[in-house]
Amino acid sequence: MSFRYYLTSNRLTNPPSYCARVDHGPTVTTHQLAARISNATSLTRSDVEAVLAALQQCLVDDMMNGRAVRLERVGTLFPSVSARMASKTEPLPEDARVQVRFRVDRSLLRRLRTEVEYERVPSPQPVPLIQEVRVPLGNPQSLRQGDLLRVIGEWLRFNPNKPDEGLFFVHPGTGAQVRAPSYYRVGDKVLELPVPQGLAPNTGYMLQVRARRPNSTQLRKGETGSPMVRTAASSGGGPVGP
Repeated sequence: MSFRYYLTSNRLTNPPSYCARVDHGPTVTTHQLAARISNATSLTRSDVEAVLAALQQCLVDDMMNGRAVRLERVGTLFPSVSARMASKTEPLPEDARVQVRFRVDRSLLRRLRTEVEYERVPSPQPVPLIQEVRVPLGNPQSLRQGDLLRVIGEWLRFNPNKPDEGLFFVHPGTGAQVRAPSYYRVGDKVLELPVPQGLAPNTGYMLQVRARRPNSTQLRKGETGSPMVRTAASSGGGPVGP
């Protein structure tokens, strides 16, 4: 693995110069991190996810008491409060907000700086990336019309009012496709929508996101590499229903 970066022009200098920008790529999820830790230890992925959940609760408990928390070889979290008052006798206002500052551990930063290998890449042209599909109240292998479908990834945002953008269910064999017409949530990292009508029963579908980046006319597509979801069987042989 290498530290990928690309160049962008800096128009504020004369003569013009260039700045290095990190090609971050997809964000590593808790699910992926837990799987890697599981492979490197005797813990199961579920065990690791439970530990990480407990760690968050411990961090909250300690920082609610105003304590900084140091994670050895990772860094230290410092809680603070942001508020403005006109006098010493004025109580803390309702809009006061707790903030958390993170200071990376020197040993971690030292390893990054001494072990890193740089690689220059072309300026990124991000396409929608589907990382995970969830059905909170159902089964992704037995979808029914109206089920809540949650798609997690990167660069997923699109304009739902444009008919050529959106989330499409694509049959891998015939290429037949159904566009989801309505959505509960459309964001860069999360899509939430009801499973649309018109899907064939007991059929596997790839999910495909079609979107344009801001100020761009180019339609970009990102899809799952294999059938990611399957509809429920239906004795009637028609579209998936409730």
